[in-house]
Amino acid sequence: MWCSSTIRNRRPCSICAPDEKASGYGAATSTRANRIADVVLQKSLKEGFGLTVAEAMWKAKPVIGGDVGGIRIQAVNHQTGFLVNTPEGAASRIRYLLTHRERLLEMGRKAKRFILENYLLTRHLREYLSVMLSIRSKEHKRIDLRTAPTE
Repeated sequence: MWCSSTIRNRRPCSICAPDEKASGYGAATSTRANRIADVVLQKSLKEGFGLTVAEAMWKAKPVIGGDVGGIRIQAVNHQTGFLVNTPEGAASRIRYLLTHRERLLEMGRKAKRFILENYLLTRHLREYLSVMLSIRSKEHKRIDLRTAPTE
């Protein structure tokens, strides 16, 4: 994860490269870094559900991730970020987003919306309520709570 300052100066800033004396890359540092980052890079060779990816997307940051495992499901290619196979591909996408600010912001907004609609507890609650309404009404079709009539 690199901020525009790190890219511009070609050396990590204090946020992108935490102090070596620190006890590690903790949650507080991760949250701060996600907030100030322009783009988040998760170039894994193997990945399940990428919490780093979800956290970045929730903070409205586009994600450039390896085209593997759970990252494929979380990052929608060309919508909420980019899926890449090589370091050169990642570098190309980073450069693209840093030079196309409006596209970067649009992808960030879509990323946050994607997390909101697919990974938060409210989505699961909506699904359970939909099932309960369907059982109660004895209908065999899916009920969309956004359009369901109220009694």
